[in-house]
Amino acid sequence: MEKLFTIEEAEALLPELEPMVRELMALRAESDLIERQGRDRVNRITASGGSFVDHAPFLEARRGLASSAARLQALMGIIEGRGVLLKDLDRGLLDFPALYHGERVLLCWMLGEPRIDHWHRVEDGFRGRRPVGEDFRKRPI
Repeated sequence: MEKLFTIEEAEALLPELEPMVRELMALRAESDLIERQGRDRVNRITASGGSFVDHAPFLEARRGLASSAARLQALMGIIEGRGVLLKDLDRGLLDFPALYHGERVLLCWMLGEPRIDHWHRVEDGFRGRRPVGEDFRKRPI
């Protein structure tokens, strides 16, 4: 059964979720760098005709990627386990399912925002973000 949040419940989770989102973004950036470096190494080896190759850097990079991937999965599991939807890791975007006038909507928070100030209909996505008005805060269901 899907968890439905009030704004107060969603905002109460932000101090716990924000550091996780920051770590996820850092892990992803680190993984992307390791993958780029690995491709560069392969290209250099290929260009040099495959002369003597030290496998240690490849093995170390592979262990680093595996460790990062495991941590990424663990953090995403914690976030999703709270009933929160991780929508865009590039932006640090989270959605919290909620009801507004009986309609299922998503409270929308992005890394750097001090509180949840936007919502959107499920089908509208990020582009359909609307400001949370006083009416929404007073009567979220």
